[in-house]
Amino acid sequence: MLQRALSALALVLAMLSATPALAGGGKALVLVELFTSQGCSSCPPADAYLVELAKRKDVLALGFHVSYWDYLGWKDTFASDRNVWRQRAYAKSLGERSVYTPQVVVNGTAHEVGSRRDAIEALISKAKIGAREKPNPELSLAPGPGDTLSVTLNDGTSATAGTVWLIRFDRGREVSIDRGENAGRTLLYRNVVTDFKRIAQWNGGRLELSLGMAELREGDRDAVAVVVQEGSLGRVLAVATHELKLLP
Repeated sequence: MLQRALSALALVLAMLSATPALAGGGKALVLVELFTSQGCSSCPPADAYLVELAKRKDVLALGFHVSYWDYLGWKDTFASDRNVWRQRAYAKSLGERSVYTPQVVVNGTAHEVGSRRDAIEALISKAKIGAREKPNPELSLAPGPGDTLSVTLNDGTSATAGTVWLIRFDRGREVSIDRGENAGRTLLYRNVVTDFKRIAQWNGGRLELSLGMAELREGDRDAVAVVVQEGSLGRVLAVATHELKLLP
């Protein structure tokens, strides 16, 4: 009897930890992606801003650490070449010839220097207006049968095709940097992306996926996000997150 009660409680808590594609007040989440590096002396102000954004309910702020500054004397402990690929793909999509840090991409459609708070806030506001003018499909994440996570994407309002991305991330990490441009500093990072991959193509109709929780938790990850974008890395159509651990 006790075991059944505990199982039921665990299911309720897991359901409460799922965050749908809509933020408070029925407003769509805005995806804010920061491309940063522990070896970049101009990045800490942008990292600090991301810490603040990560607390908000109207955005999903994620930190993608890149590896191309590792030669400066400090190898970023979160960096990956895969993150560099994503940033360069955005540059191509946005018509830019180069990439830089700290760079923020908002909803896949615009970029700005990561420390320029007012400019980024303006892009976030613009993305919200765009979502109201052109409603996006509804995306939801919820515990599925067995140890699975169910992903449901409802029909879109247009025939726009898109890519469904799965992004795993850690909620908070603190790093003491011994060498390079930020030597001697201890920096706090939030929503650090550990890996991401395509999990489906979307044709505009209803889509249902089932993801194994054991694989999602691998490496002791904190949370996952599912992001739907036009084409490959175009305009963000839907965002949802799910906690892999119980929040304190």
